[in-house]
Amino acid sequence: MHSSFGADEVRCAAEDAFGVEFAVFKPLGAGNSSRNFHAVTAGGDEYFIKVANADRTRRISAYLAKLSSPLIPGLAFGGKRGHIGRYEITAFAWVRGGYNIAPHHLTKLQIAAILEGYETLSEAFSAVDAGLLEKWSGADAAAAAAGLPLRPIHGDFHFRNYFLRGDKLIACCDFECMRLGIATEDLARIFIHAMERTHFWHLPYQIALHRNFARMVAMSRYPESAWRAAVDQYISYKSERRRAKRANDFFARVEGLLRAPLYAAFRRRCAKKTPPAQA
Repeated sequence: MHSSFGADEVRCAAEDAFGVEFAVFKPLGAGNSSRNFHAVTAGGDEYFIKVANADRTRRISAYLAKLSSPLIPGLAFGGKRGHIGRYEITAFAWVRGGYNIAPHHLTKLQIAAILEGYETLSEAFSAVDAGLLEKWSGADAAAAAAGLPLRPIHGDFHFRNYFLRGDKLIACCDFECMRLGIATEDLARIFIHAMERTHFWHLPYQIALHRNFARMVAMSRYPESAWRAAVDQYISYKSERRRAKRANDFFARVEGLLRAPLYAAFRRRCAKKTPPAQA
């Protein structure tokens, strides 16, 4: 979380803000890097607790209330919010039976469910005023290359932020990174996010990620140009991030050299052809 507080301090702040005591309060994700928690009261009521940058949360509060979909958990405790440092704590209804699954483990049926569910989410996103949202540099060019309109997208659509139950997408959370973009940026991020966090020596995981990305491309309704534009946008964004770091940042240069071939491999997978059958 890049902060000086831990789960116990978040728990205390959440209990004070919401006026409850939690019997269970545990982080979701390794090292709590996603800043999400599963909380359970003594009475068995379950909540999804989200810790987010307060400035960003205030900026998006104007459109969060507009997001209405069966796939978006409702705010709990009447929308009360807590605070800890420069972060804001929000509670949502817990998604019963939902689970996260890493993209290298996705089956074809689950990929189909994500594609179908994302179309439903896109309808909810369309209610957001585009004038409230930022966009990455080059977004207009990416949209033109993709042949798709710029529209509100999730902006952080990775496997920790959506929930599956069987072969159905049942919920999505964490909308603080919403921005203007193209739909394939969200869908490609499922795999790019995982690739960026997979150790280089886990070669089978990398192979599986690229295989399942090819499956999603082949199964989607979006043209090849839209997928290439999405990957190119991420490559451009990462290059800008590296340039923004100090020129003598040795690790930034090494990261760029090591990751570049993997991004290029995703781009090659954008060709719509039938992917190999799942083992």
